[in-house]
Amino acid sequence: MSAKKKQVLIVQPSFHVYRNRSLIKRRAKTCLAPSLVSPYLASFFPVRECEVRIVDEVVSDIRSDKRYDLVAVPFATGQAYRAYELADRFRSTGSKVVLGGYHVSACPDEAARHADAVVIGEFEPCADRFIGDFLGGTLQARYASAERFEMKAMRFPRFDLVDWSKYSTPTFTKIPMETSRGCPNACTFCCVRVVHGNRVRFRPVDEVLEHVDRVRRDFARLHPRFFFVDENMVAFSERNTRLLEAFIPRKMQWSTFFSTDICNHPEFVELAARSGCVGAVVGFETTNRQSLENVGKWGNRVQDYHKVAALFRRNNIPVYATIMAGFPNDTRETLRETVSFLKAAKIPFSFFYPVYPFPGTAMFDTLTREGLLVKEAFWRDIHNMYDLIRIEAFHDTPDDFEREFRKMVRDYYSLPSIAGRSFGSSHALRILVESVGLRLLHERYDSYATV
Repeated sequence: MSAKKKQVLIVQPSFHVYRNRSLIKRRAKTCLAPSLVSPYLASFFPVRECEVRIVDEVVSDIRSDKRYDLVAVPFATGQAYRAYELADRFRSTGSKVVLGGYHVSACPDEAARHADAVVIGEFEPCADRFIGDFLGGTLQARYASAERFEMKAMRFPRFDLVDWSKYSTPTFTKIPMETSRGCPNACTFCCVRVVHGNRVRFRPVDEVLEHVDRVRRDFARLHPRFFFVDENMVAFSERNTRLLEAFIPRKMQWSTFFSTDICNHPEFVELAARSGCVGAVVGFETTNRQSLENVGKWGNRVQDYHKVAALFRRNNIPVYATIMAGFPNDTRETLRETVSFLKAAKIPFSFFYPVYPFPGTAMFDTLTREGLLVKEAFWRDIHNMYDLIRIEAFHDTPDDFEREFRKMVRDYYSLPSIAGRSFGSSHALRILVESVGLRLLHERYDSYATV
């Protein structure tokens, strides 16, 4: 008789809305892609010995009263309160719980109070030891390695475990994939560097293509549109040129993150367009030059912003701008100037985020040292993301910042603004539909951004 398989649950926790303490739930599929972390983590558990289930709490409900042999919860700081809540509940049923992710790497002692084991840093260097200990019943309290994974022979994620009905649209499905890790930039607000570091490690091109082809073959019914989650996938390089050239005959669709200094390499954006790029997430962040300098965003030259927008528009690639508001020296005027740029440059889509101080980052240390954090360890409770940092211009009336932030969003996603960005664009219908969806998400939640 074969031994009973170990029952493993991998949970991607949601997070709470501050105003009514409810959990974020989403139904707007066009704005969704599943996390890569859960199906990738699932690939490490041997199928002969483990039965793995993955749950994304943003789109599904979780039964925390059921006992599992192991519950794995990877999370970032904004999910910490909910992650600890789930971990404590599962442990009360007798389940073993392991916690990992960016927040755990920054605050391992705190996380350890809610877990049987914590993983610090990248998982791959200690994966074999962890899996062996789990199967052998000798789980250790901490798993950490000073080494970083060299991105060779990566496992294929267990996409077969994803409930794609929660994400698929009639025309396409966003499928996450990773081709590199690490970023040479030194943005002080970025929590990714805490785990992945500054050295960029590339997957071999043939291995990336093998996984791309496998997804297109095994999940053809989903009409895959790839989203590459790399911090700096399209940094101009010979390797990335070879990768994009290999995309061309595959006639695939993809999107990823771009930095604003891509305007120095227009030929690379042209290649991206020819290789099937259908979306560029660009970190403009703000037009406040002092804020950009303070957070080490040296590659962002505000005087080049219109040039960046025009370059993507010329190549028919819709831009999704990421915008941060709430730096200590922000004012009503700097917030309005940023929105004015977005409208004047006809940026099709924008994601607005209150500045979020992640522990372990240089920004967090600076704000703590200068007494600009409203509350230390704010993530241990359901917190208001609009009231984390003392902003001089809003010091006497901190609620004014939230009102000004919401005004930014309403202005950008107003019907006249949407119409202005749509007019004359070959993506007019897409801009209209997605913009209305993003506006509704902003209106419904304190913030739609998973931090």
